[in-house]
Amino acid sequence: MRRLIIAVHCVAAAHALSATAAPVASRAAFAEWLVPLCPGLDGSRATLADDCTVTAERAYNADQVIYSIGNDALLSPVAAYADKDVGPPLRDIAQKAGPGFG
Repeated sequence: MRRLIIAVHCVAAAHALSATAAPVASRAAFAEWLVPLCPGLDGSRATLADDCTVTAERAYNADQVIYSIGNDALLSPVAAYADKDVGPPLRDIAQKAGPGFG
C-alpha cells in the first residue's frame, strides 16, 4: 500500500509539473532523471511523454506491473522545494492544494 501511495505522489508531481509554466527544458531534465530510475518506463512497457503523461505500450492485465518507481526516484519535499526549476511552481501548487500535499 505504501508503494502505491508513493507512486501516486510521484505521478501527481509529474502531472502538477506538466500543468505549470515550467520550461520545457525542466520537463526534459525531469524525464532524463526519472526514466532510468523506473524500470519499464524506458519504452519497453510504458513511455513518459513530454507533457509528463505515462502511456502503456500495450494492454495489460490488472495484476501486471507496467513500470515501477525505484527508491532513488523518490524525493523528499525539502529537496523538491529546494530545486531552482521545480521548487517555485511546486510551492505554488502546494499552497493551492492545502494541508497534506507535501
